[in-house]
Amino acid sequence: MNRTCHRILSHFCCLVFLSYCGGPARSQEMTGLTTSNYSGINTLMLNPALMINSRLYCDIHLLSGGAFFENNYMYLADGEYAFSDLFKKEYQLVDYGMSPDKLTLYDYYGGNFDDVLKKVFLNTRINGPGLMFSYQDHAFALTTSFRNMLSIKDVPFHVAKFCYEGIDWPLQQDIRYQTGAFDMAQMSWAEVGFSYAYRFAYTPESQMSAGITIKKVLGFTAVYLDCRNADYMVPDDSTLIVYNIDAEAGISVPIDRDTNQVSIAENIFRGRGWGFDLGFVYQKNAQLTQKGRIKDNPTLCGQSFTEYDYKFGISLLDFGSVEFTQQADKWVFDNVSTFWPGIDKTNYRTIAEAAGDLGYRFYSDSLAARQDNRFRMFLPAALSLQFDYHLQQGFYIHSLLIQSLRTRMPGLWRPSQLAVVPRFESRYVDAFLPLSFYDWRYTRLGFALRLAFLTIGTDRLGAFMGLKDFTGADAYFALKFNLNKGYCKKKKQVRRCRNAEYQRYLR
Repeated sequence: MNRTCHRILSHFCCLVFLSYCGGPARSQEMTGLTTSNYSGINTLMLNPALMINSRLYCDIHLLSGGAFFENNYMYLADGEYAFSDLFKKEYQLVDYGMSPDKLTLYDYYGGNFDDVLKKVFLNTRINGPGLMFSYQDHAFALTTSFRNMLSIKDVPFHVAKFCYEGIDWPLQQDIRYQTGAFDMAQMSWAEVGFSYAYRFAYTPESQMSAGITIKKVLGFTAVYLDCRNADYMVPDDSTLIVYNIDAEAGISVPIDRDTNQVSIAENIFRGRGWGFDLGFVYQKNAQLTQKGRIKDNPTLCGQSFTEYDYKFGISLLDFGSVEFTQQADKWVFDNVSTFWPGIDKTNYRTIAEAAGDLGYRFYSDSLAARQDNRFRMFLPAALSLQFDYHLQQGFYIHSLLIQSLRTRMPGLWRPSQLAVVPRFESRYVDAFLPLSFYDWRYTRLGFALRLAFLTIGTDRLGAFMGLKDFTGADAYFALKFNLNKGYCKKKKQVRRCRNAEYQRYLR
């Protein structure tokens, strides 16, 4: 909570805005990539059981990804920015003062805003090469991805303001503050996943399937702070009094703790663990199908897609953890206190120096705060419910609920979300118009479009139009090739398979 903290946080937020607005952009749920019957391998991000009864029997994934950022503390004011300006080479993004030729970064502070706990969520994802294959009642997939996530949750307004302005913010000096629990967690990691889905029940009226994804998780970096409570005062510009603090922190980054030198080549994976996704889908087959099960052509391409009136899915996502054992430190401050004059002049040069000084100030022992050289970080577990309703040929409405299930720290927090996604889908074109309710507070409207092998979209159109305060944005894309059920290649020509009953479902 000194000037150094202020600069670090401010510059970090500036970089986040820059990365979103000036460069290529996982949205939180990427509804335009995951909710169609042509989504194929991307449905694994919602429910591994959705691979069954896809319109695709083979999906070759090249590259997809995107980014999502949202916070309820800092913003760019509506009417003061135009998204097109951010692509100008000479444009200067953010000014922390009030310069008229730059964007001004404001904060929600004072009045009713003081009753709202501050949150930040950043989620980026790149899905690499992958393959999905479906045959009759079985489906398999192999996936690769890189993920980075930052979650800051339930930060009191006064802590946020001291971090943003520094301890010289006069309106909060000489006031004793007490906090509830708040936390911060960041982790970047790679995943290699294997998925399997099985249709275990089929009648003319309905079918049921289950699926699982097992992911090997390789951690690159992790940082966390779990503050259970704090009681403190900033009496002036250079002094901090901590009456009591109960907190835990950890860090594992490619920086030598004693020399501060970057060592990316050594121990590139500083943590290892496993993750799991589990899913179930019930499908009510369309009335036309209830005369009897569609008989598949014996060839792979001749497999049939069973049209439905509706289907319901439930899944558990991102259950698992990563244990960081390389270049890792875990610090514990167990109900301790300190009087810290001259905190505004504090400048740590290495991780070891920071750990030693904090241990000395709170415990009178430079080694006391460092409890371990390893820690475990939990993945952002969530419960997902999906309901897809078939209106008429090509038109569907998908409803999606994501509920965070994080119960342990340290771990990543995933905001809850409710979305309704009307869509039109066909062999070469999908169009989506998602309406979402983010974190039970904020309503958003998005748009996504698939043309053959390319999909682009956003779940928040308003962020690019300057109609409201800019508090975050998201965008996503996918590049993949797929082979559709019911279309076979023979003598260099693509033709529909010989399945008279199946023709009724082709588009």
